[in-house]
Amino acid sequence: MKPVKSLSGISQWLLRLFLGILLLYKNLFIFLQFNFRDIYFYMSLFYVVFAFLLIAGGFVKRHHLTVLSSLIIMLLIVFEVFTGGGILMTNTFYLKLSMFLMAFYFLTRGSNR
Repeated sequence: MKPVKSLSGISQWLLRLFLGILLLYKNLFIFLQFNFRDIYFYMSLFYVVFAFLLIAGGFVKRHHLTVLSSLIIMLLIVFEVFTGGGILMTNTFYLKLSMFLMAFYFLTRGSNR
């Protein structure tokens, strides 16, 4: 059976929207608390900003916005995993791993139009 290549654009948009919505849902509450002394506020700020930029990167012709936002998201996830106490094999770890892999996909593919 051959793959359906005509649906690859839709699948990329669904993946982009899912990652953006997942990052917004996970971090918007922490961001809206406005606790400027907490490092998680700034991490949530970066997550929210770069989630919007990842979604906006699908509308521009060049790949720069998508690649930069996915790279920053990946770095934030790696930082969060290593500073989170090193607890592996939990649901939170698997969620972060799936977000990391989605960001890695957009880092390697860019905005294919």
